[in-house]
Amino acid sequence: MSSIAEFIQRNLIKVRTPSQYIAHEMNMVKKDWANVKSKICLVYPDRYEIGMSNLALQIFYDLMNRKSEHVLERCFLPDDDMIQLLKEKNVSLFSLESNKGLKEFAALAFSFSTELSFTNALLALDLSFIPLLAKDREDDESIPLVYGGGGGVSNPLPMSAFFDFLVIGDGEDVFVEIADIIYELKNIKEFSKKQILQEINKKQWAYVPSLGKKQIKRNIYNGFADEQLQIHPLVPLIDVVHGRFSLEIMKGCPRVCRFCQASYINKPLRVRDKDKLIEQGMKVIEQTGYEELSLSSLSSGDYPQIIPLLKELNQKCYERHVSLSLSSLRVDSFTDDLSSMMNKVRQTGVTIAPEAGSQFLRDVIKKQVSEEDILRTAKFASDNSSKSIKMYFMIGLPRETMKDLEELVALVYKIMDHIKPKKNKLIVNVSNFVPKPFTPFQWCEQDSVDMLEKKLSFLKSNLRHRQLELRWTDTHLSKLESILSRGDEKVADLVLQAYRNGASFDSWYDKFKYSIWDKSAEEIGLDVDKYLKGYELNEELPWSFIDMGVASDYLVREYEASNTIDASYL
Repeated sequence: MSSIAEFIQRNLIKVRTPSQYIAHEMNMVKKDWANVKSKICLVYPDRYEIGMSNLALQIFYDLMNRKSEHVLERCFLPDDDMIQLLKEKNVSLFSLESNKGLKEFAALAFSFSTELSFTNALLALDLSFIPLLAKDREDDESIPLVYGGGGGVSNPLPMSAFFDFLVIGDGEDVFVEIADIIYELKNIKEFSKKQILQEINKKQWAYVPSLGKKQIKRNIYNGFADEQLQIHPLVPLIDVVHGRFSLEIMKGCPRVCRFCQASYINKPLRVRDKDKLIEQGMKVIEQTGYEELSLSSLSSGDYPQIIPLLKELNQKCYERHVSLSLSSLRVDSFTDDLSSMMNKVRQTGVTIAPEAGSQFLRDVIKKQVSEEDILRTAKFASDNSSKSIKMYFMIGLPRETMKDLEELVALVYKIMDHIKPKKNKLIVNVSNFVPKPFTPFQWCEQDSVDMLEKKLSFLKSNLRHRQLELRWTDTHLSKLESILSRGDEKVADLVLQAYRNGASFDSWYDKFKYSIWDKSAEEIGLDVDKYLKGYELNEELPWSFIDMGVASDYLVREYEASNTIDASYL
């Protein structure tokens, strides 16, 4: 038994939720290291209950371990008590499957769903006794290659100092390709780390910071509709954020709202066959015992065969005593047929996402939803379920005025009039607009914290009802997200300084402390406000060397179109 395995066994009784460290999940794959090619560890820079709900992790795990000769093991960040024990005992952060320290792998692959996990990646490296800066690792052949990917690093510059390379775009077909390259060059040709990076740099989807910027073209996975779908997913040992299996029915979204980065970086729209999805769902139930299936996409109601899929899948789930849930529905996709089917599938409550309270602002952001759509959906939800009704709005949107917020309040109360008294709770979630790269709003200025607080204060004062709950996002958290998403290489210095000052788990409200980032920016002399002020249309953007698959002139036209919307016609 390895020293790490012994450490885990001795200390499980001392930590919360010990099951997250023992790796005995159903469908877990353990390979003999002597009989595999590349040994890769997928590091999800957050806790087990977050990472095990991540669909990309499940996909990559299946691809590598069941469809290749490589091995992919998992690593999540531990809870505070385990982190403290690792530090006290001088033990490395470890993979779950083999309990090996992260230094023992050929490569570490970090998957970023959000920019707010950047400091967590540094924590993972630190706990593994791996130098944080790529330049401090380049001559040490005993240290694995460290690379990253995912939507959180669509703009890779704020993490460029820490990674040997970053993958831009879809990873389904790239993940195994990278393992193949590493095995051939490292194990067969005995290339050095620098030589391997030179070869990887030849790939159009790869950004190798140490070799400078080049024109990068986002990788687009073309096998989405035809691939053999996963039927042996990992089943978590503890309750996780999403304790169900998700059938990914589409990649991308046909709507493409102007604020939505996910819609733009997942172009073009790709759709899976209905019968393949039903077959996958039934096999997963047989293989795992999951008691709930859900349909996953950016806008499930826009799936071309949504009604036939729901009808057939719901019948088969009913026969097997399995729940079926549906999320990510747009209110204008609620047809009579879909409403009827929603009443039959598991009632998890209806989510209404107008994003803006006024029709003017919804037109500005290209959210093609009318007030009539919203009120009709709210009435349907109340008539057919006693569950909570959730609404999602943003404040700080481009061209927003206090009049738009007044209309937001008015819309909420109109909805209250359309739901049954004492039956449904209305949960109003308010987030702060963050302009994102590769969208038409990437040039926009973000509202200051003071302005966002003023707008929030207005909503808090005016949205009060015994049947209503108002929730909101920390304004400083949104400021940080904007800095990290639209930053350049200098922001990497900020990430490093913030980590050294104690920042980690920034997406967890009980852990986030903006004062650390403020202090860190002052210490390194970085004016973070410049990342909030936006950019001129003729200004070169830090991430302009990346071709995300959407022409820049198209984004310019969409941005200009948003500025020509006339409120007077309403």
